[in-house]
Amino acid sequence: MELNNTQHKSFLWHLDFEPFTWHTFYGEQCPPFVTEENKEAWKRYLKKVIKKHLKAEVMNTPEFRDIELQIREEKLLRIKWDEKRKRSMEKQRYRAKMERPRINYIPKGLMVDYEDEYSKYLIQEVSFEPRDNDDFTAQLRLLERWHKKSIPQILEKNRPDAAYAIAMTLCKHIPLLINRDDIQELVGEYKRRIGKLIFDSYHALVETVKAWNNEEKRQDVCRFITENAGQYQHYRGMKKRLMGLMPEMPFDGEPVTVVREPNDFEI
Repeated sequence: MELNNTQHKSFLWHLDFEPFTWHTFYGEQCPPFVTEENKEAWKRYLKKVIKKHLKAEVMNTPEFRDIELQIREEKLLRIKWDEKRKRSMEKQRYRAKMERPRINYIPKGLMVDYEDEYSKYLIQEVSFEPRDNDDFTAQLRLLERWHKKSIPQILEKNRPDAAYAIAMTLCKHIPLLINRDDIQELVGEYKRRIGKLIFDSYHALVETVKAWNNEEKRQDVCRFITENAGQYQHYRGMKKRLMGLMPEMPFDGEPVTVVREPNDFEI
């Protein structure tokens, strides 16, 4: 019931009984003693009871005031939830600047450079401008997603070449994130997590080249680790840990055979 502008707006009330179904979206379920035979009697009786209590003085009773308070609290709660939902949607739209391919995404193309293709996504992730801690952790989750989910699933598809490209591209892009001047406070706050990201990415690089059994790429990995392990001087012991991952033993045999899927231009 509205109290304001009563001279301009009036209200009707209506009482009825509807059959209960799982598609009913309104109303309270009646007790079992309300039946098809007596529902009309109940309807008339309740109308009389409502008319008896539908008086202005009822609004001054504690029961009515308690209900009014409850309604106000529910309204405030809905407003808060709406605001929270809007903020969440706005954050999702903002973070959508970082495109996310399928977890097991492998670019099509017989001659395509996989590192170039995966770089299109990773450069968005490392250059994303976080506005708060939540944005930054979302940024880290996307980077972690590559070695936690994408690489294992792509290895299961027997595509160590694509998994290797992801790991190498990830290792190359991490410094672009942690050396940014504009987010150094966040980088420092999440230093332990970033240190784990660094180590796990290099570990994934070594494991993917082993899975591929590609001797040429093994040598590339050894050179890459030697040249880059020392740049993480702010992460205690990181150089030693990364150097310890180096696959120094040459591989025997041929690389694992991989079959690329042609893209639309090559078919």
